[in-house]
Amino acid sequence: AVGNSILRCMNANRNQKGVLISAFEALSALAASYPLHKQHFVELGIDEVTFRAMKAFENCGALQSSAAALMKTLALFRPNKYILMQAGIATRIVIAMDKYLHTVAVQEQGCGALFALAIEDRNKEELMDSLDVPRKVIRAMDLHTDQVRLQENACGTLKALAADMECERFLMRIGAGERIIRAMKLSFSDQHLQKQTCGALINLSFDPDNQISLFRMGAGRLVLEAMRAHPDSATIQERGCAVVWNLATNHANKLSFLNLGALHLVRLAQIKFPDDALVTKHSKNAIARLIL
Repeated sequence: AVGNSILRCMNANRNQKGVLISAFEALSALAASYPLHKQHFVELGIDEVTFRAMKAFENCGALQSSAAALMKTLALFRPNKYILMQAGIATRIVIAMDKYLHTVAVQEQGCGALFALAIEDRNKEELMDSLDVPRKVIRAMDLHTDQVRLQENACGTLKALAADMECERFLMRIGAGERIIRAMKLSFSDQHLQKQTCGALINLSFDPDNQISLFRMGAGRLVLEAMRAHPDSATIQERGCAVVWNLATNHANKLSFLNLGALHLVRLAQIKFPDDALVTKHSKNAIARLIL
């Protein structure tokens, strides 16, 4: 009922940007608090209303960021990801990011929404090719190097887009590896950031050439530092072990890992989380790769 009322208000006040911004913020709060609203709001047609509002008020950065924030929240519900993409939401977000290069909120929320949309496999081709999202995200990272949440969202987007070897190689060619490494150094104490940087390194480190390049950039040392900084995070331990497993495929990397104490850290993760299936899998594989 609340969603219907807000949508009616938005349609009745489609030329009032203040009303629309408040509506986007209210819907974001409701969707975050009540998961079923994520599905319900899209069923009501909020994607079409959002597209229309973003197009009509291209010159209002506040509206663009609040709309992108809502789309990010709604796209957390997996069936919405493809629906929002088909509605042209990613296109409007990229247009906003192109226009408001130096507005942190637009870049941060834009990267967050693109991250959520990129998790859907059917969206990846358009995001990679037609919309050139990797370069948009890297540009945002370069313009706002000190913004932790923006860097987190951007790394998540790059992680999601590294869907196969071809994408992985392309992302490395345009500098994704260097940006992720720089983001890792921004705040080792920030658990959310380190989860996304470690996740991105996993997806970029299957290619043999990337394994060499990433290790030379410091990925091996930094991922171990992240594991040391967050011993109680199963996600960081699991992802850290997976990065070690991938990078240690290269023999020189393996020897360096052993000198850096990787085997000890991986074993600690295995002991700390004996009931976590992913930690068990990746730590076991990492240990096997390091000692064989």
